[in-house]
Amino acid sequence: MYELLKATLMQLTIEDLILLNSKNDLRIDASDLECFHYILTNYWNEVIDESSLSLNHDQLRTHLNTSNISKYHELITNIKRNVIFNKK
Repeated sequence: MYELLKATLMQLTIEDLILLNSKNDLRIDASDLECFHYILTNYWNEVIDESSLSLNHDQLRTHLNTSNISKYHELITNIKRNVIFNKK
């Protein structure tokens, strides 16, 4: 399950993030999602805790220049939940 979750998170497209953002009514700005996607794909080892596949809050705050990352955490949690319960 861990490898499936990791592969899913590493292969997210910006379109996936936009769709999940809308579906979950998180109201993250599209430009912020693009930045988040860039950070996930280019700084994976810094922003994701490998043992739990959770966001490393301090590093993400640094890269996003924001103190409020709860919506990004919720987005990642929803993605993991969808994989675990095999939802699309």
